[in-house]
Amino acid sequence: MRGNSAPTLTSANLLSRSPLLSFWVLAYGIAWGAFFFARIPDLRGELKWGAEYVTKFGPTLAALLVVVSLGRAARTEWLARIVRWRVHPGWYAFALGAPAVLWLAAIGLFVAQGNAWPAIEWNAQITTTALGLFALRLFAGGGYGEEPGWRGFAQPRLQGRMSPLSASLLIGVVWGVWHAPAFFVEGSGKEGGAVLLVLFTIYSCALSIIFSWFFHRTGGSVLLAAVLHASFNSTENVFKLALPSLNDSPTPTFLFAGRALAYAVMLAGGCGRNLQGIRIPGRSRETTALVPRNP
Repeated sequence: MRGNSAPTLTSANLLSRSPLLSFWVLAYGIAWGAFFFARIPDLRGELKWGAEYVTKFGPTLAALLVVVSLGRAARTEWLARIVRWRVHPGWYAFALGAPAVLWLAAIGLFVAQGNAWPAIEWNAQITTTALGLFALRLFAGGGYGEEPGWRGFAQPRLQGRMSPLSASLLIGVVWGVWHAPAFFVEGSGKEGGAVLLVLFTIYSCALSIIFSWFFHRTGGSVLLAAVLHASFNSTENVFKLALPSLNDSPTPTFLFAGRALAYAVMLAGGCGRNLQGIRIPGRSRETTALVPRNP
């Protein structure tokens, strides 16, 4: 008589047994692995370009791999969030305009300190550049490179275990530290060491609260969260192109981050209100999560 054989532990089994842990590990592993691969000396140009591109998609690729392992129901729900576009037009305006409003407020504070109002130098080329930057940030950067992971996958699952505010703060810390290699490698664009990384992580926590609130208010639309993310990432560049004197001092940038932090603190008190608990599709033992209600 043949003995019972031990069940085979496949990669899909490993991912589905601990979805959140698997997501965190993969998000870091994919992005950091590609980041350091791209910095191998004398690496061929197309390989370097490809690795740099993959770096920006760590959270989305990680979420995709885990969701595939969880079955059809989980895949359907995740994809539904990504393409959820039927949202009140006012939220599209918010996603595109909120960072600009924060920048104008920051410049206003800068001027109130006795500085001159920056001269505007706008032209058709800046308009084209602004549109190109936004599209790049949306489709090949923080928008769809990250939001299907942070908001589309991690946020709802974390809210099955903790409050929306706690989930937002945890994602903010993970999100900030996820950028760590760029702060310690010369030529990466963010180099500045541990102090700047800590400040950036605090800023990431503030943005995570804002993005979480927005995610809930738009009925769980990853598409709108990606637009907001891309808008935050591109607005600074556009303002500094149109108002070049802003490049002469770091103060406006810190004032902008401070305004975002203040806004996040105001939102934090009501972050968990008006949410509707529904079940996350997937494994039978998965807990109930707080998922956004349509406004």
